Amino acid sequence: MKTKTLAIAAALVFLTSTYAQKGSRMKTKKIVPPVRAAQPPLAREWPLEKSQPIVDKTQTIRLAPDLSQLSAGERNAVAKLLEVGKIFQNIYEDQRHK
Repeated sequence: MKTKTLAIAAALVFLTSTYAQKGSRMKTKKIVPPVRAAQPPLAREWPLEKSQPIVDKTQTIRLAPDLSQLSAGERNAVAKLLEVGKIFQNIYEDQRHK
């Protein structure tokens, strides 16, 4: 009889302590972001008269190094680095021009 009573008491203590600690006792305040005035939409494209002079001054440079002295693994690594470079260039362009 004592064993049953102790088991029930232990179970009750366990359950009450488990459920008693579920909620926080501290009141939390919700942070409301400040209201900002509406911004006018940004112009996404320049007119051709403005952009063409810049494009005309832009040059494309192609590098063609001699890779014959590299091992197959090194050439593979260079190819992977070039792929990653293209990804980073696209990310840069997207961030810069949006």
